[in-house]
Amino acid sequence: MGLKNIIFVLCAFVVYAEATEIAPFVVNGTDATIEEFPFLASLRYNNSHTCGCTLVNEVWVLTAAHCVAGRISRTDLFSVHVASTILYPSNPNIVFAETIYPHKQYNASNSYINDIALIKLKEPLKIEIFDWKVKLAMKGAYYKTGTPAVLAGWGLNGTNAAIQTTLQKVDLQVYTASDCDKLHNATVHPSNICGGVEGGWKGQCSGDSGGPLLVRGVQVGIVSWSVKPCTTPPYPGVYASVAHFIDWIEETIGFNMGLNVFLSA
Repeated sequence: MGLKNIIFVLCAFVVYAEATEIAPFVVNGTDATIEEFPFLASLRYNNSHTCGCTLVNEVWVLTAAHCVAGRISRTDLFSVHVASTILYPSNPNIVFAETIYPHKQYNASNSYINDIALIKLKEPLKIEIFDWKVKLAMKGAYYKTGTPAVLAGWGLNGTNAAIQTTLQKVDLQVYTASDCDKLHNATVHPSNICGGVEGGWKGQCSGDSGGPLLVRGVQVGIVSWSVKPCTTPPYPGVYASVAHFIDWIEETIGFNMGLNVFLSA
């Protein structure tokens, strides 16, 4: 299969809603190293970076449902680029998707509720980096507003800007779903968590979707949507809360693998 039939797993996809333009990518970040985020990968569709994603284990990748919605039948065009902070290296480590599992209750018209998906890979990953599997938040874990967090991804560094060729990171803070909902005028679900900074202009943008929001190295969120222009104050970026979906993750992987998996950290 040629490169044009490849799609990298890096979750960040630009979506448009009738009243709000959605855009997730890293704005005002700095260069990151593979040692910092060995579990982060690029999700590609037809050989174009589409979103960010994280490596759960040797054969499963976690991303946002909107990154794959409407294209599940074209699994052959999706691929994951792993073990590199450079988006388009000359010899990328590529693994193709076998099956895509978006949340069955995902609904883009309802503020992107249940914006989470799992991708099963055609073959096990072989990565020679210590501790490369992502650590996921425990079921029911609570992170109060103000908790320091980090976002990483290859997304645009500003509205109408360009995808970054080198992985970026940016320091943010967590906003609870309740506090975030007040800022977003009642469009944030209890299954969400948010990330941003007071004053805005730092956070996610197009190309970051599906990527991780991390607290002390643990993934607590999956980039879902944000108000455009990206990082406009006072609106924090919105993420699917990993702690809310742990049961769904374990059930999806367990049912399709016939085994129990320990995911939380």
